[in-house]
Amino acid sequence: WEEKLEALETCLADLPEDSRTMLQLFYSEELTTERIADRVDLHRETVKKRLQRTRLLISECLQRKGVLDPIPTG
Repeated sequence: WEEKLEALETCLADLPEDSRTMLQLFYSEELTTERIADRVDLHRETVKKRLQRTRLLISECLQRKGVLDPIPTG
């Protein structure tokens, strides 16, 4: 678990600041995408898409570090 946690922390640190902020608002502060959109002055769909892309970036980063198996597609 230590290796996985370290890899996750590294992947999170490598994200752009706005992506980390959205993750924090969504997961730590438990705001809805609508509330996040209001706070960062974006459309709700934009927030949803950015969260989706950020999750994908984290997944890809963890796969490159060898701590997450590739996710099957199709």
